[in-house]
Amino acid sequence: MTNKLHAVFNGQGHPDLKKSDLKDPKLRRIHAENLLRDGTALFSAVLLTDMLDFLELQIEAIHEKIHQICLNHPQQALSWLSIPGIGDITAATLIAYIGDGQRFGTASQLRNYIGLIPRKDQSGTVDKQLGITKFGCMPVRRHIMQGAWGIKKFSRDCSLTRYWEELEARRKLGQKAAVAIANKMISIGFALLKTGGLYEMPDGAQYLKRKLKSYKLEALIEHHSAKIDSDKSSIDC
Repeated sequence: MTNKLHAVFNGQGHPDLKKSDLKDPKLRRIHAENLLRDGTALFSAVLLTDMLDFLELQIEAIHEKIHQICLNHPQQALSWLSIPGIGDITAATLIAYIGDGQRFGTASQLRNYIGLIPRKDQSGTVDKQLGITKFGCMPVRRHIMQGAWGIKKFSRDCSLTRYWEELEARRKLGQKAAVAIANKMISIGFALLKTGGLYEMPDGAQYLKRKLKSYKLEALIEHHSAKIDSDKSSIDC
């Protein structure tokens, strides 16, 4: 949408106006009214500006909803967010669809619900393993697959990055590796939901704190610290 608005200005002889100049809602309208003399171009610019304003409000509302889901379920959010590759949107999606995970008896049941279990084609003595079913909870599957691809670029040493390297060594590349990593992430998350724990890796606490700050979820850090203090008090007693 911003590209289309920028094209309107560019087409009316204002190539010096940058896309960054159109980020502010008020400035967008001011630029349109001050720079565009052609009536059709002005109408198009105002229409695009109104649409951008509406979309940005919608995006802001969605981000606020994601924020609230994580804050309202602090332990679940912490468990998921401690896993590399899982961001605030994926964590909120997992919380919304999976909850505390109590309705699933095993990690395999959860993976099957999401649609990450490989299909099988059995005929006589032939047993072929095909791609994932793609049935099940599509929103969770889509987001966890995106997170799995993120592990390939994750620079820290952890069990997930080592598992990706192991898969590549076994010639499981691309989508096959990503599906295997996604299954691993779900299994790890399921175990963490059961125990209330966090994913462990070198310097994991600092990594999680930085991650929470980047998503403006610092309140979860306080929850985690309070839980640790509570656990220590219980042990002392």
